[in-house]
Order: sequence, then structure tokens, then C-alpha cells
Amino acid sequence: TDIELNPRALESQTAVRSGIYKKFDKARRILAEEARDRDVTIRLDGESRTEIDALPVFELLPFVLLENGIKYSPRNQAVTVTFEQTGGRQTVIVSSIGPAVAPDELPRLFEKGFRGEQTKTLPGQGLGLFLAKRVCDYHDVRIHAEAGQTNMYQFNGINCSEFRVVLRF
Repeated sequence: TDIELNPRALESQTAVRSGIYKKFDKARRILAEEARDRDVTIRLDGESRTEIDALPVFELLPFVLLENGIKYSPRNQAVTVTFEQTGGRQTVIVSSIGPAVAPDELPRLFEKGFRGEQTKTLPGQGLGLFLAKRVCDYHDVRIHAEAGQTNMYQFNGINCSEFRVVLRF
């Protein structure tokens, strides 16, 4: 709510040194039951000792990304969080199988209320990636979405493909 209605409240919060891996692991544990109910596995691959000065709102980022992965994945799929360290930079990639995203939709996924054509019949309001982008903006983290192999199969009449959200710290 503060992101939308009172952004100055976030700016006045005190940043705390936080481990990126630990924040994703915490979100994974919180969402474990929801993932189990949907027959979706959450995996953390790689390691990260990277810490950032994070406002309390940072907790929302891994939670939203993992929850989206769970919500949009067909049953018996995995949401994978990969931690890569290259040249002193930390990259985190959240990947899953979900509704196909057309190339022209990719840039709009972070707009408030935007939903891709294949997600119109699924629950959601188009807020998750919008909020994720805002949290990233507060922490100087670059975020973008990528569509992988397209139209892998159909599930309940929805074309599915690989989908990744890439974070660069």
C-alpha cells in the first residue's frame, strides 16, 4: 500500500543489510504450502553471499516473484531461482513454465494492471510485476522479463512457454 499511496514513508525507512539468497529462501518457505497445494516445486540453485542495504519493502520482491511462478505454473512444474555471480555482480533468475508471453507484451508486463493475452482467464490483477519493478527501483536493482522457448504445449487451452524474470544487483 505504501508503494502506491505513501512512497515517502518507504524513503524514510531504515535500510538493513540483507542477504539476497536468504530473502528468497524465506519467501520459498512461506509459500511452500501454496506450492504443495498446486503441485509446484520451488528450487534454489547456486549460492549467493551477496548482501544489500534493503528497506523492509524488499521482502515483497522474492515473495511476489515466487508467488507469480506458483500461480501461473501448470501442475507438476518447478519454479527455479538461479543465483549467478559474475564479475562482482549478482544475477538472480526466476524461471518457470507459464502462459506464453508475446514479444510485444514483454515490455508492458511491468505496467500496473497489464496482463498478457494468455492470462486473461486466470486469476490476477496485473499488480505483481508492477510492484516488483517498484521495489527494484527503490534498491537500484535492474529487472526485466524474458520469454524462452514458446508454445511448448497447451494446458487448459492456454499456450505455455518458458518465462524468466532477471534481477541484476
